[in-house]
Amino acid sequence: MKTKLLLIFFAISAMVQSQITLNHSDYQNALDPGSTYTSYATPFEGPTLSVFVGEPSSSAQNWDFSDFDFSQVGNGVSIDPSSAPFYSTFPGCNVVMSDQAYNWGYGEDTLHSWTYQELTSDQLLLHGLSDENEAWPIYDPPVVQAVMPFTYGTTWETDWDTTWLFPPDIYSVSKSEYLVDAFGTMTLPAGNYSCLRLTGFHQSISYPLLDTLYTKNYHWYSNDLTEVHITSVYEEQFDLSTIEIGAFSYVKAGGPASISENNLPRTALSQNSPNPFCVNTSISYSLSKSQNVSLTIMDITGKEVKNLVSERQAKGSYSIDFSATGLNPGTYFYQLKTESYCKSRKMTIIR
Repeated sequence: MKTKLLLIFFAISAMVQSQITLNHSDYQNALDPGSTYTSYATPFEGPTLSVFVGEPSSSAQNWDFSDFDFSQVGNGVSIDPSSAPFYSTFPGCNVVMSDQAYNWGYGEDTLHSWTYQELTSDQLLLHGLSDENEAWPIYDPPVVQAVMPFTYGTTWETDWDTTWLFPPDIYSVSKSEYLVDAFGTMTLPAGNYSCLRLTGFHQSISYPLLDTLYTKNYHWYSNDLTEVHITSVYEEQFDLSTIEIGAFSYVKAGGPASISENNLPRTALSQNSPNPFCVNTSISYSLSKSQNVSLTIMDITGKEVKNLVSERQAKGSYSIDFSATGLNPGTYFYQLKTESYCKSRKMTIIR
């Protein structure tokens, strides 16, 4: 009898220990400025994968993702929100994640993006995203990404929302429901993590076609916000515990010790220094990939007065010395233009 009771005790203890809870402090620790993370994914053009996703259950489950062919696809760091390029567009955000993604199947191309979020005492909200050139998409009201405490049984839903897709001029009206419906342990190449499984159900209706699409996604979260994501599961696989998918990804908390907003390579144009200046100044810029580059000086009317760079350059950081000899004092502009980027800044010549 004593042995039987001990077995029951250990079984209950194991189940209780597997039911983790993510509190506000967990999100705060994971999202504080300077916190880093590393992204991994299976090949996007690889073979179809059979993945065990489990099922809703009040008993602990095990998800083993360790044998899949993951490769590193990016790094990220949480930054001071005011340093993000479109911070003023999202005045409510207090968390900004800066991401550098690469090896996405587009040759040498990389993508630098920013995610604008708001952490409150009981919610994590998504306000929008941006690259260097524009903020898109913008969510108004913000999308609820998590509620706290985040534990087994937690649930929330979104209201109907409308998105205009152009082309082909279609309105998509959608809503979502989320439920933390399972818990247990996930095994990743980096080790074992106690985790919760979040399941999302999504319904969208397209106008004027009146097509209705139902999809489902799965997400696993540990206390340090190491995460696994499987998206766009369609109706025919809703009731399966093992599904067939093309690819999926995970994010591991922590990353290279040296990672920072400054050393994430991106295409950007800096303010010249010194400014104002009498004769000589330096113009710095960076390139996220090898591309054709044009760097020109223009007067106040927009007329080009000098071309500093007109060639193909490799990914990296550059500094160009500019002499204003022969130019009258006043306001000028310098413009960096590549195949996918165009940015102008103002400088002032004084005597």
